[in-house]
Amino acid sequence: MPGSRPRSRRWPGSRPDAVQINAAPLTRDRLEQRIAGACVPGAAVYLDGLDQAASVDPMLFQWLEDALTTPSARQVRWRLACRSAAWDAPLAEALRRTFPGFAEWSLLPLDREAARAAVERAIASPGFDGTEFLRALTSARLGRLSACVGQLIDVAGYWHNQGELPRNAVAATEYEIIRLLKERDRRRRRPLPADRAMRLAKRLGAYTMFGGTQALTVAPVGDNATIAVDDLPSEPDPAEPNRPVDPGDYREVLDSVLFTAGPSGSVVFQHQRYVEYEVLAAIIDAVYPDLLGTQDLVRILRPHKTTPIGGYHKTLRNLAGHIPEADLVLFARWLADRTTRENVDEDRFGELHTSVVQRLFEHADDDVVRDALARLAAAGVKAGRRHHNAFPWAGGPVDRRRALAIAVASSGTDPWYTIFALALLTVDDIDWLLDVLPSLPPEATGALSTCIAQLVREPSTRIADRILTLPPSHPAYTATNYLRGQVAVDSEAMAP
Repeated sequence: MPGSRPRSRRWPGSRPDAVQINAAPLTRDRLEQRIAGACVPGAAVYLDGLDQAASVDPMLFQWLEDALTTPSARQVRWRLACRSAAWDAPLAEALRRTFPGFAEWSLLPLDREAARAAVERAIASPGFDGTEFLRALTSARLGRLSACVGQLIDVAGYWHNQGELPRNAVAATEYEIIRLLKERDRRRRRPLPADRAMRLAKRLGAYTMFGGTQALTVAPVGDNATIAVDDLPSEPDPAEPNRPVDPGDYREVLDSVLFTAGPSGSVVFQHQRYVEYEVLAAIIDAVYPDLLGTQDLVRILRPHKTTPIGGYHKTLRNLAGHIPEADLVLFARWLADRTTRENVDEDRFGELHTSVVQRLFEHADDDVVRDALARLAAAGVKAGRRHHNAFPWAGGPVDRRRALAIAVASSGTDPWYTIFALALLTVDDIDWLLDVLPSLPPEATGALSTCIAQLVREPSTRIADRILTLPPSHPAYTATNYLRGQVAVDSEAMAP
């Protein structure tokens, strides 16, 4: 049973005092405890899954730099494992200064002979021909799979059992997950049907991907770093509306070899790519908002930087369409607080920001929704977010667009710049602005008056005449005063 699995593993052939710590399912506090306990002089510690842990906690590498350069940590022989794309250069530089002889190793693609040996050893079937498999792989222009040994073996198993190569990486991963879900102790009671087990695995993948932890357990726990199956929703799966999900069903899935030992008797998905597969757009259909409310979602949602098969970014892109209308403001405020320059640079939110802005504008006749939209849109400008598509108001209702401009002008810093960056006003709005400005609150008139000054750089005769006749009490009078200056008749500016 998962609850009885060991807390840590020792690598085959390693020295007796060598311990492997999987960082992926641990909170920073738990990881700190594990590292502190491993800091025994002369010990060898293998710290694995750093890329997965950093995707949940962006400050992990910075904290790890402090933890591994302490006097006690310097007496330990460390070996760190991380995906190359997620490896942190400042951490590497700090370790290089702290540990003499520190070296970085990159896993290169296997050559043909090594790839053949790897797949033949993994498939271990007399009927499997590794050479023929590699020939089919290269003919299909899939030789780049040799850079990922695990995926190469998955594809080899698919080819051996199906007689053909998978049509894409998603099909290969699905095949592998189905196989892993079937593998269990056959002396135990009959396992769940394959389709139900797959749906429950997807649900578990959604809970772990959207949560701040990747560890699951069948036993009660007293911390927030592990999800107990007894605490998971029992609402029926949409495919079986009359059959509630029992904790025993979750236990059956966790007892498959899709999961491996985690900390303190818990289990975790064997590999992050299995989690990424589970969180395709179908997961949102199955879990949110019926089984997972928006309040819980925004509390645990952790957008990730890398998703090799693209499922997670697809999920984020489609998420906006699933948000209940009554929860739009809550979600928009949450997203605005997390729309920072750092997140934009790393593309951690994908197209979520754009799709939520679109959804909000559809309901922006409501004052509260409009204010939430103004806050989110302004946060995107401040963060330097690039918009690849037209803004939703570029052809939308004029009155709604103008009301949004007033909302933006009433909040934030440099609101007139934000209004221009969002293309909320055009020269066709000048007459309207001049009419409504006297009736607007003072916090909005300053920015909108500056917008008028920017829009009338080359005014038509009619607009120029109207501006020149504004009374000094008009809010836009001062901003447009540069148009009222006197010029001497003999000035060079008046020369023909």
